Amino acid sequence: MGKTIIVSIISEHNLPNISLVRNITADYYLDILTEKSKKEYYDHYLNAVTDDKTSYITDRFENIIVDESNAENIISQLSTKSYMFDEAEKIYINVTGGTKLLSLYSYIFFKEHYFSKSTFYYMNITSSSNVFIDLDTKKNIEMKNVVSLKQYLRSYQYVIAHEGNENFSYNAASVILKEFTGQQYIQIRSLLNDLLDILNNRYLKNKSVKAKELYDSFNIRDIIDELKNKFGEKQKYKNTIANIFNNKTNICQFIDNIAEKVNHPKFRNSANMNIKTFRYIISTFLEEYIYYFIKEEIFKNTNQENMAPENLKQSLRLENISNQNKNDYIPELDVLFYYNNILCYIECKSGTYPELIKNSTIKQKAISSTLGISAYSLFVVLNEFKTESEKNTLKNLRDKADSFKIKIITKEDLLNGTFISTIKKYCKINV
Repeated sequence: MGKTIIVSIISEHNLPNISLVRNITADYYLDILTEKSKKEYYDHYLNAVTDDKTSYITDRFENIIVDESNAENIISQLSTKSYMFDEAEKIYINVTGGTKLLSLYSYIFFKEHYFSKSTFYYMNITSSSNVFIDLDTKKNIEMKNVVSLKQYLRSYQYVIAHEGNENFSYNAASVILKEFTGQQYIQIRSLLNDLLDILNNRYLKNKSVKAKELYDSFNIRDIIDELKNKFGEKQKYKNTIANIFNNKTNICQFIDNIAEKVNHPKFRNSANMNIKTFRYIISTFLEEYIYYFIKEEIFKNTNQENMAPENLKQSLRLENISNQNKNDYIPELDVLFYYNNILCYIECKSGTYPELIKNSTIKQKAISSTLGISAYSLFVVLNEFKTESEKNTLKNLRDKADSFKIKIITKEDLLNGTFISTIKKYCKINV
């Protein structure tokens, strides 16, 4: 009985190669390399596609090294493996990767010598799809077994070095979102962000002894009083701390109201707070809300519910595992998910301002470019955009972000369904 062979062109973007290997059972694999792809990408591709099964790599993967700019060399190197192709019953050739010349002459070689047993596949990687095109029949072939987030990141030389734990619940995050988006709490929301900013940038950095206490327990009213005494006359903080001090009763009532509605045993109130819960109320709740929202609306409502734990991550940090890029790092990502071979990165800000939105979208562009040609980003902000000037600012920011393939999602988009419809459209979900 003849063997089945998969032929892949290895390049920087190996999602199509990994996808084909996951979906077609083969006896042997022939990888077409260049000097560059062998040095920079091949090990990571093998680790991703075989899930570190070393014996599997040794026994079933072979490769050739070609000069991608020399047609004669490409044909000559492929000919050295003719004994494999002669014995094969079926050959699947993925011509997605590499230079146009390399793809073309790989196609020509098998078309001329092994036409009857060859099937040619191509994936439009820029369309963020899990669909291959059969180049002979022109039919679209959907891949049933999707690539995992781990495999995807491995192919780009990254691993998950750290990921956050689920802190409270979808209900807790939903309660805070509802309170934060209420019109009566706009000022309180702004003051809370200012208070956390001062605690992070001034108080905690200069109070190493006190920091331990803050992580365990503190009284918000007492902390506000201490901040006023310590930093209330400093020009940088004077007006901000005065506003916080004058509204400390409303701030405490807001915190107590949330604690009562959440009714969670680990949740703290204004008289018994810690930094972890305080940060959660002010900022982390939003990324947790988005995490649960994606889990419920995308994974559970489709055929990939069992993929959620593997392909949906919150508060994670990625580490570059390439020897060539030891100093490369990616800042902490709020929410990252992978669905149908589509990568989406979401950054969440409960409170921000136009310049920060602009800078954040530039950062997201850099991150999404690092994570692959098809990576997609959304930036969720809870800002109010009411006046004509604010609306024009938002439009300009959105136009700039769109050019980066980043969508800015506002409070209104989150609450009226635009957010989830945007993601479903991108992920090609028709539910």
